[in-house]
Amino acid sequence: MLLPLLCTLILSTQLGLSLVVKSLFMLLLGPGNHSSEVLSNITTVHTSNSSDSSTRQFILGTYNLESSSNFDSYLEEMGVSYFLRQLAQLAQPSVTFDINCQGENRTQISDTDQGDDEDDSNGNENISLSSPQCVWSIHTDAGIKIHDIVFTIGEEVKDTTMDGREVTSKFLLSRPNTLIEEQMGESVNTTLTRNFYEDSMDVIMEVNGVIAQSVFKRKTS
Repeated sequence: MLLPLLCTLILSTQLGLSLVVKSLFMLLLGPGNHSSEVLSNITTVHTSNSSDSSTRQFILGTYNLESSSNFDSYLEEMGVSYFLRQLAQLAQPSVTFDINCQGENRTQISDTDQGDDEDDSNGNENISLSSPQCVWSIHTDAGIKIHDIVFTIGEEVKDTTMDGREVTSKFLLSRPNTLIEEQMGESVNTTLTRNFYEDSMDVIMEVNGVIAQSVFKRKTS
């Protein structure tokens, strides 16, 4: 008699629901990956794409999910189960981008830093962001799971996605403010196109002709 009442009380609170969802997610998918594990999987491929310090200012920072469209259909086409799709709808991820060139560390650059000329003072303004000297990292915190990936532009990286798929990812800069990620899995391939703007990031996801879109707002403080 007390057990059903206790379960009702737990699920009626936001914190209780969050804990239950997190527990179920961890049970199904296991713990998130870590950047130290990802680093050992890097295979370098040299490219000739070019960029500059202004591009970096557009990309660096933290973005919070604001809205999504057709995301459930996209996940279904990816082969994600109904239960995990429902868990994904509850997630409110934040995504942080960092680029470290020649040992330079400028994690989580905020809007107030965008007028600085720090790149000019240390001579990194002429280094292409597509160069193997520039190591990129993407940290995703979905509350119920954390995912990290570290790469250089043009290389192939082994990765485990948030929904548990083993994939090989390759990143390209098609334009100064556009980062394309090609994920190649055993049964399905997908493409994620991230467009960066002054105050937002637009993510277009495509698999087998099914397209979804997510809009993220840049964190300013």
